[in-house]
Amino acid sequence: MKIKKTIMLVFLITLLLTACTNDSMKNSQNNKVDHGIEVEKKNDGKVSINISKYKNDEFLKQPLQVLQKNLHAIVDKDQEEFMKGFVNEEQSKPFLYLLGDDYDYIFSGELIIDKQQIDLGKLLIMVHYVNVKDNHESNIGYNFVKEQDGEWVIYMID
Repeated sequence: MKIKKTIMLVFLITLLLTACTNDSMKNSQNNKVDHGIEVEKKNDGKVSINISKYKNDEFLKQPLQVLQKNLHAIVDKDQEEFMKGFVNEEQSKPFLYLLGDDYDYIFSGELIIDKQQIDLGKLLIMVHYVNVKDNHESNIGYNFVKEQDGEWVIYMID
């Protein structure tokens, strides 16, 4: 029963953060990010997320690396690299649609990081995106869990 409540709480927080931050993230997309990471990709997509305020946060270093690799894998449509950051291969399969031909993403702006459930070994990172194919703009939520070895892995993408 606690697991259902925890999952529901994470889901509601994700929805709330998405609704509250959509406008502010749109504004941040229009401003050039000076301290972000920007990498041109072969399919003309970009990953330009601002992580400058977290650069000295040792706690977030590893999950942000996993996030960056996953975003680059989505832009490059690299299934093997995409699956590496998940709890296991099976857990990544429902999200493989993100690599499909109907999607051409640009990830940008400020990250929103929710550490409210950190003591439960959970972390939520929200990233702004635009799908260039249909101009759909929104946020995507990466839900991380901390494994027994201390490493953070993706268990769900909202």
